[in-house]
Amino acid sequence: MKIWSLTLTLLVFTSLAAFATKKDEFTTYIKTSQCAEDAADLFDPSYALNFGEFKGKCLDTSTVRPPVILNHDDQIIEIANFYHNGRFWIARLPKNQVVTVIFQGVPFGSELGGFVITAHGQLRLQFSTPVELRSQSGTDDLRGAVSDIIISSTITKPRGIGYSVTKGTSYGLATRFLSTTARSVEEVFEDQSNIHQYKLDLTPEKMNRVLLAAVIESNNIGYFDRYGLLRNNCATQTLDMLDAAIPRPPGVKPFKGSLLDLRDVVEKPALEQLKLRNIKYTRINDLNTEVLCAEPGDRLAGQLIKRAQVGKASAVCKFKSELF
Repeated sequence: MKIWSLTLTLLVFTSLAAFATKKDEFTTYIKTSQCAEDAADLFDPSYALNFGEFKGKCLDTSTVRPPVILNHDDQIIEIANFYHNGRFWIARLPKNQVVTVIFQGVPFGSELGGFVITAHGQLRLQFSTPVELRSQSGTDDLRGAVSDIIISSTITKPRGIGYSVTKGTSYGLATRFLSTTARSVEEVFEDQSNIHQYKLDLTPEKMNRVLLAAVIESNNIGYFDRYGLLRNNCATQTLDMLDAAIPRPPGVKPFKGSLLDLRDVVEKPALEQLKLRNIKYTRINDLNTEVLCAEPGDRLAGQLIKRAQVGKASAVCKFKSELF
């Protein structure tokens, strides 16, 4: 009993410490060329952390960056820092073309002897008109297109540092935009996680508002947010983006996790929050059933995968519908 009491005390402290600190004390980064991932990339932040346990270490922005809005008109919202195929792209997100919004719950591990189940929550959007991509850095004038994307709030941290609930106050938090195939490389191929999917019952107007709210909120916050175990995490940020697009019913408060939900602090509570917001959903197939993944040297639907195809990523994932 003493061990569990100490554990719960630690978790409470970890969760609440971020909110006891003034915002300007924990959102500070130092810009330094020594931290640049790609000196030719105008949108490489080149930040060193200036708070917490990892103060002074370079922020790992090799795959996690929030969007930067470049253009916004009646037809498109154009952003930098869209991640796909191991690199960042300028992406032209078409407005009024979102046809599906899916909430994904991703259990990926456990902490403290299995007492805490670690999981992730994010949104998946599908478009009727492709998202056009062009290379963001370097001399190559690369072009591409995707019609399936992920919007994912996640911790920002130094390279090589893993996730732990006990280090929560030393992480930042940012929301990234990336292709669903790129996210599949990370979750299906690398983490070997099962990605549960819940299709949200939204009108076309509300789906478009979700896209715009997510882009604008993520751009405005940038890197300057701090992770919190219960209030400022992937799932609460996802619900906050939905709230920005679809106002909460009277009496419904912003989503905040509970210590009583540590066995499932993301997926089940998030679904309960959708119900409170009168957002109906339907459980559909896991994302894993839609994609196939392979690393260089493997064959994917008969095609030999080469290193040049995967960029900086460790593997390449493709939708089965594109292969057969």
